[in-house]
Amino acid sequence: MKSRALTLLLFAVAALVLFFLVRDVGWAGIGPRLRGADPGWVVAAVACNLATYVFWALRWRAVLRPVASVAFLPALRALLASVFVNTVVPFARSFGGLVRAGALAAQTGHPVGTLAGPTLLDQAGYSAMSVLLGLLAVPVATWSFGG
Repeated sequence: MKSRALTLLLFAVAALVLFFLVRDVGWAGIGPRLRGADPGWVVAAVACNLATYVFWALRWRAVLRPVASVAFLPALRALLASVFVNTVVPFARSFGGLVRAGALAAQTGHPVGTLAGPTLLDQAGYSAMSVLLGLLAVPVATWSFGG
C-alpha cells in the first residue's frame, strides 16, 4: 500500500510539473515545437543523458563497494529517484542523497545508515566537481569568439 501511495504521489507531482511547463506555451504550441526539433540532436541529447546516469550509477556502486554490494539496476533506480526529487523539489539538493539511500535500502534490505554515508560522500564530491567545473566554465563562456 505504501509503494502505491508513493507511486501515486510521484505521478501527481509529475503531472503538476508538466502543467507548469505547458501553461505558458499551451498544448497546441508543443506539437509544432516537437516537429521542428532535429531528430538527430534529440537522440544525441537522450543518449548523453542516459550515458550520464549509467556512469553515475556505476560510480555510485564503486563508492558503496566498501559497505554494500549493490546490483546495477537497483542502484540505477535509486539514483533516478533521487534525481527526480532533486529536479522537482526546490532546494532539495541535500535530500536527493537521502532519497537515494532510502530507495536503495528499500530495494536491497541494507540499512539506510550504512548506505547514507557513502551516498552523501558521493554527493559532496559531485557538488565539489560541479562547482570547480563551473568556476572554470564561466570565464570561458564569457569570452567572445569573433562576433
